[in-house]
Amino acid sequence: MLALFFLTHPGSNPGYIRKHIRRTQTSSEQRSNNISRQHSQQLRLRLLRLRLRLLKLCFSYQFISISVIKVTLAGGADTTVSTLEWAMSLLLNNPSVLKKAQAEIDNYVGQDRRLEESDIPKLPYLGCIIKETMRMFPAGPILPHESAEDCIIGGYHVPKGTMLLVNVWGIQNDPKIWDDPKTFRTERFEGLEGFRDGFKLMPFGFGRSSCPGEGMVMGLVGWYWDP
Repeated sequence: MLALFFLTHPGSNPGYIRKHIRRTQTSSEQRSNNISRQHSQQLRLRLLRLRLRLLKLCFSYQFISISVIKVTLAGGADTTVSTLEWAMSLLLNNPSVLKKAQAEIDNYVGQDRRLEESDIPKLPYLGCIIKETMRMFPAGPILPHESAEDCIIGGYHVPKGTMLLVNVWGIQNDPKIWDDPKTFRTERFEGLEGFRDGFKLMPFGFGRSSCPGEGMVMGLVGWYWDP
C-alpha cells in the first residue's frame, strides 16, 4: 500500500513539483518586495526627520559655539597632557636642564609672584625645552593626509584621493637630519625664531592641514608660538 501511495500521489509527478516550486517562489518574492518597499519608505521618513532636526540644530548659534569648543578642548587635551608628561620625564632625567630652566624663571619672574602667560615669550630656554620634547616625542607621530589631486612624490605617481601617512616621529628622530637625535639636547633650538625649523620640526603638521588646536596646546603647555 505504501508503494501504491507514492505512485498515485501528485507529488510523484515531476511536472507538479516544478509548478509548485515556481508558485511558492513567486509568492515569496512578492512578500519580500512588499516588505522591502515598506521598510524603504519607513527608512526615508526617518532619515528625513533626522535631517530636519539636524538643520534646526545647526542654525542654532549656541549649538555651533558649544560644539566647536568641545571639539577644540577634546582634541587638545590628550596632546597637552602627553607633551607635559614627556617634558617632566625628560627634566627629571636631566637635572642640569631642570636647574637651568628654574634659574631662568627665578631670574625673570622672581619668587614674589606666579608665572603668567605674558612672561612665556621672554623665557627662551623654556621654549627650547618644549621644542626638544616635541621633537623627540611628538603627540601625533603619524600624520594622515589625503591627496587633493594627482601628483608625483619622489618619482612615484600618487592618484587623487590617496591616503598618505607622514612619519613625523621618523623625520624628527632621523640621524641624517639631527645630530645625536636620541639625546635630549635643548641647545639645538637656541636662537631659533618661531616654532618650526623648516620641515625638520613639525609636530603639528604643516600647511593648511596642520592641527587646528596647535595654538591652544602651546598655550596650555606654556609656550608662546610665533609662526
